[in-house]
Amino acid sequence: MARRVREQDVQAFAEEVALYYESGGLPRIPARVLGWLMVCDPPQQTAAELVEALSISKASASNTLRLLQSLRLIERAPSGSGRAAAYRLCDDGFTGLFERKLQALTAFRPLADRGLALLGADSERARRLRESRALNRFWERELPRLTAKWRRQRRRLAKDGFPVEEDDA
Repeated sequence: MARRVREQDVQAFAEEVALYYESGGLPRIPARVLGWLMVCDPPQQTAAELVEALSISKASASNTLRLLQSLRLIERAPSGSGRAAAYRLCDDGFTGLFERKLQALTAFRPLADRGLALLGADSERARRLRESRALNRFWERELPRLTAKWRRQRRRLAKDGFPVEEDDA
């Protein structure tokens, strides 16, 4: 049996999700759109529906949708309203975001190496650069393992509709 939920509570929860993403560096409006797309019904929304639900301007909605599509967090989806494009969260979009962050981390190492060669790898002046390089190298090794583990777990969880696991409750 479907649980009855007050829409104002759903809206408030979506705003809490937005604050979470905003605290991680995502601009406010994209964070709000992500929060809303996680809980809205139906799961796909047109730009006009986002404007109405979130009280944002058409320009903000348009810019935000382009940004979130470029990050591959949302995608176009069939809309029930006919011609208007609708958008929904991408399946596994956040995993892809982590994988792209890993690529960015990997790209830092050659830059750090150039800086170490310039400053002298053992110099005190290069200490912060060495630490940053070491941290990035750590994530270069660990994130692929964690991502692969997550993909295996995601496949298992997806079969059952992503149930809340015992240790998650």
